[in-house]
Amino acid sequence: MSGNTLYTTPGVDEPTIGNTSTLNRGFDGQMQEARVSNVARSADWLATEFNNQDDPSSFYSVGPEEARFYWLGSTSSDWGNPTNWGGCQIPDVGESVRVPNQTFDPALDQNRTIVDLIIENGASMDVNGFNLSLTGDLLNDGTFNQSNGTVTFTGSSGNVISGANSSTFNHLTVDNTSGVNIATSATVNGTITFTNGHLIIGDADLTIGGSGSLSGFGSSSYVVTNGTGEFCQNGIGSSRTGNIIFPVGKVIGSYTPVTINNSGTGDSFCVRICDGITDNGTCTTGTAMTTEVVDQTYFISEGMPGGSDVTLTLQWNATEELAPFDRTLCSIGHFSGSWASITNESSAQGTDPYTRTANNVTDFSPFGLGSGSSPLPIELHYCKTKVVGSFVELSWGTLTELNNDFFTIERSKDGINYDRLGTVKGAGISNENKEYLHIDESPYLGLSFYRLIQTDLDGNSMQYSPVPVVVDDLEAPSIKVQPNPGSSQGIKVMLNGFTANIKTDGYITDLKGKKEYEFQYMIKDTGFQELPLRGLNLSAGLYIIELKNNFESARTKLLILK
Repeated sequence: MSGNTLYTTPGVDEPTIGNTSTLNRGFDGQMQEARVSNVARSADWLATEFNNQDDPSSFYSVGPEEARFYWLGSTSSDWGNPTNWGGCQIPDVGESVRVPNQTFDPALDQNRTIVDLIIENGASMDVNGFNLSLTGDLLNDGTFNQSNGTVTFTGSSGNVISGANSSTFNHLTVDNTSGVNIATSATVNGTITFTNGHLIIGDADLTIGGSGSLSGFGSSSYVVTNGTGEFCQNGIGSSRTGNIIFPVGKVIGSYTPVTINNSGTGDSFCVRICDGITDNGTCTTGTAMTTEVVDQTYFISEGMPGGSDVTLTLQWNATEELAPFDRTLCSIGHFSGSWASITNESSAQGTDPYTRTANNVTDFSPFGLGSGSSPLPIELHYCKTKVVGSFVELSWGTLTELNNDFFTIERSKDGINYDRLGTVKGAGISNENKEYLHIDESPYLGLSFYRLIQTDLDGNSMQYSPVPVVVDDLEAPSIKVQPNPGSSQGIKVMLNGFTANIKTDGYITDLKGKKEYEFQYMIKDTGFQELPLRGLNLSAGLYIIELKNNFESARTKLLILK
């Protein structure tokens, strides 16, 4: 082609673009598109086609650059063997790698740095105890094995961990100021080290194993829970004790960590911070709370409900407070059907950021922070169960009560369907600690659940989360009182299941443990027997009657009416 003319000699040469050594015919214009056709086209047709496609962006697209280095695995698993790679060349820094399903899967031979790592379905990649640095992304549709060594995500643009399958790391280092985005759930069994940037989990879950840890986190490097994904840590209270910090925040620039210290049964815990707080505890639906609260919801869950005893500390920043939030009189609230305070109203700790701590937390669901007249008015201090002989004690305490009429106690075998056991009168209005007790004299064998429903003087009710209990043996010693309610003139105590010929001490105490009446009794046999008690001289009220010796004990409640 020279100028606008294409030169070719049929059967001798082919159309040529550019200079040739023989013809010296060069195309000196600009070409947007070349077509070859065996159909003659008119000048009008060519002009129309050119005008229709004069905008290049409308008729071509460029996809992502394919990984230049393609694993063949024809010889062995040795990453450092050139014959295992397409083109017989080992990938170097600045190259991306694709690993398909081959005879041999690759295993690192030394510390390596690459851009992207793509593991296809059916394929496996073994870090083999070395360190791997990725300046790009990890796409795992197969299996990513890292039983030792460290994977570091670095570079200048954000990294992405994605794929059809979750990835498991030994040690993971975040060293990218643009952050590492987790699109598919990941587990780290060793240490997550924050050097620069954040881990942004979106809708995926990030889990630290039972022997894992975190380092380098702080207000500029933490886990961002900006979706439905949770940040989980295993072995809290067993392999990992003391204060375990969840360095989390709902967005970049809002660092609000949660601290969990579990002195109960070891368990896994998951945390997510959501922007906003609503009356139904969901954070995203319901009516938003717009005054006197911290404007975020702390979603905290445990792997196996029951057995945990947690000291929980929540942190927030002044910018999250919705006026007129009073941090000198604030409390932690817990949602279980409705919001209820689980701490008294007192001053926050710290100076921006601030913290509040709740002790003896045994139930987990949404948590929040409020003050004054925010919808967190009922202050339940604790609620727990205890097996005593063949009975189950449900005890609870309140820090303050406002227009509290009564409590209803319910019991369930499956945690879904509940039956009413009875009611206990509330204190009405109280700013003092109050303690309550209900005894189930005929509990279920095995696992069962108890819960409270509080009803105020206006008839409004608040349901609290269930408390589990396990009764292993219903043949343990037991006592009952007849009549009950009884009179201070005298009652009969019905005994069953005690060991014969054992001197047993008896007590009648008030709900605070003060002994009001004492006696001794020689157990006659292991079967049913009656013990009359006369001249009790007790005031009207609720008491606990207990028989105990060096081997066994039993107790029940006693209501005295004047």
